[in-house]
Amino acid sequence: MRDERIVIYEPVRRADPWSVKYWVLLWFAVIVLLLASWGLNWMRREAEAVIHHPLEAPFYTLVVLVIFALAHGMLVWSAYRILRRLFSFGHKVILALDDLVSGLLRAIRTSLSRLRK
Repeated sequence: MRDERIVIYEPVRRADPWSVKYWVLLWFAVIVLLLASWGLNWMRREAEAVIHHPLEAPFYTLVVLVIFALAHGMLVWSAYRILRRLFSFGHKVILALDDLVSGLLRAIRTSLSRLRK
């Protein structure tokens, strides 16, 4: 007789809203969201100064761009975690966040091009 393994598939468990881990992860995502928004606010003020003369301080310009990228990554990650924890969404949320981020980047690109003029 062959060795046949029995595979049991369990249904996906939803997050228990009364557990401590649920609330810790949710508040962690909220704190990351606040840090990301603070980083983006700081980056926008600094970008206004850097955009006119980006090559005078190339390292500082690079630092501003890195903070910009990290803050956007943190923003998307925390928003996804919050939505996933609160509503247990899946693939549709990722697509919606992708549309949101592309719209935000388009708006930032437009506002930065206006600053140059």
